Amino acid sequence: MARDRREQWQGEVTNELRHIAQRLSAFDQRLERLDHQLTELIAQHLNYHAENEHRWGLFRWAQRYPFRFAVLLAGLILWIHGPDTSFLSGLVRDALLHLSR
Repeated sequence: MARDRREQWQGEVTNELRHIAQRLSAFDQRLERLDHQLTELIAQHLNYHAENEHRWGLFRWAQRYPFRFAVLLAGLILWIHGPDTSFLSGLVRDALLHLSR
């Protein structure tokens, strides 16, 4: 009788372990599919940026860096309309050179 109970208990444990192994295997497969999908999406995103970077140009740069754009615009205006010997114009030129690096 004790032996029958032990065999029944071992059978139940074995079935539970099989069930857990199946669930873990299914979960592992879903994780692999998700990893593959994320890898593809990131690659597509990077390709999109590489192919379309030229479309954004100055306006996109101005939106991302408004302070730099303001300094560039001020420098350009001073450079065009101001005297070349102006101290402020020289500072703006230096700032523009520094920002362009």
